[in-house]
Amino acid sequence: QMGVPIVRSIRGTGSFEGADAMWLDEKTVIVGCGFRTNDEGANQLAATLAEMGVDLIRIDMSVGAMHLMGMLRIVANDLAIAWPKRFVHRGANALKDRGYELAWLPDLSEVEQRKAFKIVTLAPRKVMMPANCPIIQGFLEDHGVSCVCVDVDELAKAAGAIGCLTGVVHRAD
Repeated sequence: QMGVPIVRSIRGTGSFEGADAMWLDEKTVIVGCGFRTNDEGANQLAATLAEMGVDLIRIDMSVGAMHLMGMLRIVANDLAIAWPKRFVHRGANALKDRGYELAWLPDLSEVEQRKAFKIVTLAPRKVMMPANCPIIQGFLEDHGVSCVCVDVDELAKAAGAIGCLTGVVHRAD
């Protein structure tokens, strides 16, 4: 009804979580295999993307990471923010090879306690993020990212935040 076609459904023993995949550019998707996406799901995704002329870069996710969005956020076509000790070398190298600056979260207390990394990119270098996270907000602003802060304390009680409620429906050129 929204005009978004269903190109393929993962089937059989495959599993795939949309939050485990991110577009790095028009021809490259990175996918994390771990808790919610398994190798078979990634294989099916890779086959579908290959039919579209898109390459898939597969990375393993660290134990404890629910999905790729919990380790990596792309906030502009040349800037990505990553969780140190969770985001892996293969992923970091893939981003750097495509011209991304990779900035590592400076302090994990707000990330773990206030869900400060569960952000949503609204536009290049503009994000919506949980309020009351001055360290992460300052870090983002130091990287030229403007922040729209909202109170999500009730969502955080359920281990979620803004990013958990969203999905990409349309990307402008």
